[in-house]
Amino acid sequence: MKIIVSGGIELGQSLIDYVNEKLNKNNFETIAVAEVTFKKQGPMIYSSIVVNDSVKKGIRINGDSEGESARFAFDEALKKVLIQLNKEKDKLLSEKKKGTK
Repeated sequence: MKIIVSGGIELGQSLIDYVNEKLNKNNFETIAVAEVTFKKQGPMIYSSIVVNDSVKKGIRINGDSEGESARFAFDEALKKVLIQLNKEKDKLLSEKKKGTK
């Protein structure tokens, strides 16, 4: 999986390492690219994650959140992405079961 981290704020190496660790930890074996963006909006940090699935072409999943810290915003956005990925996985499994009956 290719991971792209960018933002309108200064990103420290520890944040980049944190993002890479979290994304790699979740075993996104079907994800081709994960784009993570950070922006400052007033006193809050906004994080957006966009992942593109390499198995079912055209699947694009977005998750975003904001918080007082970049890590918190990223973690909340990641939770949203994981929920959507699990829904897609369940949908694929359901389609496979229907096809084998």
